[in-house]
Amino acid sequence: MIDSILAQKERAYAIYLCIPKLSRITNEPYHIPSFILNNPHITILYSEKDWRPAAKFIPTILNEKSEGYENSRLIVLDDDSIYPKDLVQRMNHWSNKLPNSAIVNTGTIVKQPGHHAITKNCFIDVREPQHTDYLTQVDVIMG
Repeated sequence: MIDSILAQKERAYAIYLCIPKLSRITNEPYHIPSFILNNPHITILYSEKDWRPAAKFIPTILNEKSEGYENSRLIVLDDDSIYPKDLVQRMNHWSNKLPNSAIVNTGTIVKQPGHHAITKNCFIDVREPQHTDYLTQVDVIMG
């Protein structure tokens, strides 16, 4: 699954894996596989607080800000989902076209017999967004 993030046609300048220092369920540190720990393309951001659904988003923003990047383009992904190889490319395309917008994608949950459900994210019908005469405020971050 994380392989689909690493195998993008257009590479992200950074890949952050955001993890609370302790699991809120077990109060133990998370086990991180060595292939992730030893991957030079992945930076692990540990947080003191478990931000729940925003756990992958808030540490990234705090890190980018502390590094002096005030206007970073962020793509928030799940490490247990499969993504198309052109996801970063398409997200960048639409972000360039609509610079003051939040660009989102959706996926389909695929259940394989004998395995846990995985989310397969795909762009089936990418098209120009429809403009409206009103603004929609988004004030809830969900994971």
